[in-house]
Amino acid sequence: MRSSYLTGTIIAAALLFWALADHAYGYYILLQWIVCGVSVWGVFIFMGRGKPVWIVALAVIAILFNPVVPVHLFRATWAPIDIVAGLVLLASGFAALRRTRRRAGAASRGEFTTDRDPWSRPGDRGRDR
Repeated sequence: MRSSYLTGTIIAAALLFWALADHAYGYYILLQWIVCGVSVWGVFIFMGRGKPVWIVALAVIAILFNPVVPVHLFRATWAPIDIVAGLVLLASGFAALRRTRRRAGAASRGEFTTDRDPWSRPGDRGRDR
Protein backbone atom coordinates (compact mmCIF):
# COMPACT_ATOMS: atom_id res chain seq x y z
CA MET A 1 0.00 0.00 0.00
CA ARG A 2 2.83 2.39 0.80
CA SER A 3 4.46 1.84 -2.58
CA SER A 4 1.16 2.76 -4.23
CA TYR A 5 1.12 5.93 -2.09
CA LEU A 6 4.60 6.70 -3.40
CA THR A 7 3.31 6.25 -6.96
CA GLY A 8 0.43 8.62 -6.19
CA THR A 9 2.77 11.24 -4.77
CA ILE A 10 5.06 11.01 -7.81
CA ILE A 11 2.11 11.50 -10.16
CA ALA A 12 0.70 14.39 -8.09
CA ALA A 13 4.12 16.06 -7.85
CA ALA A 14 4.68 15.71 -11.60
CA LEU A 15 1.30 17.32 -12.24
CA LEU A 16 2.16 20.12 -9.80
CA PHE A 17 5.48 20.82 -11.53
CA TRP A 18 3.80 20.67 -14.92
CA ALA A 19 1.20 23.18 -13.68
CA LEU A 20 3.87 25.89 -13.94
CA ALA A 21 3.22 25.93 -17.67
CA ASP A 22 0.08 27.44 -19.20
CA HIS A 23 -2.87 24.99 -19.31
CA ALA A 24 -6.63 25.01 -19.75
CA TYR A 25 -8.83 25.60 -16.71
CA GLY A 26 -9.88 21.92 -16.66
CA TYR A 27 -6.29 20.85 -15.98
CA TYR A 28 -6.21 22.87 -12.76
CA ILE A 29 -9.53 21.38 -11.63
CA LEU A 30 -8.14 17.87 -12.22
CA LEU A 31 -4.96 18.89 -10.41
CA GLN A 32 -6.96 20.00 -7.37
CA TRP A 33 -8.80 16.66 -7.14
CA ILE A 34 -5.65 14.58 -7.50
CA VAL A 35 -3.46 16.62 -5.12
CA CYS A 36 -6.18 16.88 -2.50
CA GLY A 37 -6.92 13.16 -2.71
CA VAL A 38 -3.27 12.12 -2.42
CA SER A 39 -2.76 14.55 0.47
CA VAL A 40 -5.73 13.18 2.40
CA TRP A 41 -4.46 9.65 1.73
CA GLY A 42 -1.11 10.69 3.21
CA VAL A 43 -2.81 12.21 6.25
CA PHE A 44 -4.45 8.84 6.97
CA ILE A 45 -1.18 6.96 6.51
CA PHE A 46 0.74 9.24 8.86
CA MET A 47 -2.11 9.39 11.39
CA GLY A 48 -1.65 5.66 11.84
CA ARG A 49 2.02 6.26 12.56
CA GLY A 50 1.56 9.28 14.82
CA LYS A 51 3.68 11.69 12.73
CA PRO A 52 2.18 15.14 13.43
CA VAL A 53 4.55 17.10 11.17
CA TRP A 54 3.53 15.08 8.09
CA ILE A 55 -0.13 15.23 9.12
CA VAL A 56 -0.11 19.03 9.37
CA ALA A 57 1.92 19.53 6.16
CA LEU A 58 -0.35 17.27 4.12
CA ALA A 59 -3.51 18.71 5.68
CA VAL A 60 -2.41 22.22 4.66
CA ILE A 61 -1.83 21.00 1.10
CA ALA A 62 -5.24 19.31 1.09
CA ILE A 63 -6.89 22.53 2.23
CA LEU A 64 -5.07 24.65 -0.35
CA PHE A 65 -5.96 22.29 -3.20
CA ASN A 66 -9.48 21.54 -1.98
CA PRO A 67 -11.71 21.31 -5.09
CA VAL A 68 -14.99 21.74 -3.18
CA VAL A 69 -14.14 25.13 -1.67
CA PRO A 70 -11.28 26.32 -3.89
CA VAL A 71 -8.69 28.85 -2.83
CA HIS A 72 -8.42 31.60 -5.45
CA LEU A 73 -4.95 33.11 -5.78
CA PHE A 74 -3.02 34.80 -8.57
CA ARG A 75 -0.94 32.68 -10.94
CA ALA A 76 2.30 34.18 -9.60
CA THR A 77 1.27 33.14 -6.09
CA TRP A 78 0.42 29.58 -7.11
CA ALA A 79 3.82 28.91 -8.73
CA PRO A 80 5.88 28.66 -5.51
CA ILE A 81 3.00 26.87 -3.76
CA ASP A 82 2.98 24.26 -6.54
CA ILE A 83 6.73 23.71 -6.22
CA VAL A 84 6.70 23.43 -2.42
CA ALA A 85 3.61 21.18 -2.44
CA GLY A 86 5.23 18.92 -5.03
CA LEU A 87 8.41 18.62 -2.99
CA VAL A 88 6.48 17.93 0.23
CA LEU A 89 4.40 15.25 -1.50
CA LEU A 90 7.52 13.57 -2.90
CA ALA A 91 9.21 13.66 0.51
CA SER A 92 6.13 12.21 2.21
CA GLY A 93 5.97 9.41 -0.34
CA PHE A 94 9.56 8.42 0.32
CA ALA A 95 9.06 8.83 4.08
CA ALA A 96 6.12 6.42 3.96
CA LEU A 97 8.19 3.92 1.98
CA ARG A 98 11.29 4.31 4.14
CA ARG A 99 9.70 2.98 7.30
CA THR A 100 8.39 -0.08 5.48
CA ARG A 101 11.87 -0.97 4.29
CA ARG A 102 13.42 -0.33 7.71
CA ARG A 103 10.90 -2.58 9.43
CA ALA A 104 11.39 -5.34 6.87
CA GLY A 105 15.16 -5.14 7.38
CA ALA A 106 14.76 -5.21 11.15
CA ALA A 107 12.61 -8.32 10.95
CA SER A 108 15.21 -10.12 8.82
CA ARG A 109 17.85 -9.36 11.46
CA GLY A 110 15.63 -10.89 14.14
CA GLU A 111 14.88 -7.60 15.91
CA PHE A 112 11.65 -7.11 17.80
CA THR A 113 9.25 -5.17 15.53
CA THR A 114 5.79 -4.76 16.96
CA ASP A 115 3.37 -1.89 17.28
CA ARG A 116 2.22 -2.88 20.76
CA ASP A 117 1.41 -0.19 23.26
CA PRO A 118 4.55 0.28 25.39
CA TRP A 119 2.40 0.82 28.49
CA SER A 120 0.53 -2.48 28.29
CA ARG A 121 1.44 -5.28 30.66
CA PRO A 122 2.82 -8.57 29.30
CA GLY A 123 -0.30 -10.57 30.26
CA ASP A 124 -2.79 -7.91 29.14
CA ARG A 125 -4.71 -9.01 26.05
CA GLY A 126 -6.91 -5.95 25.78
CA ARG A 127 -9.59 -7.25 28.14
CA ASP A 128 -11.36 -4.89 30.48
CA ARG A 129 -10.44 -5.62 34.05
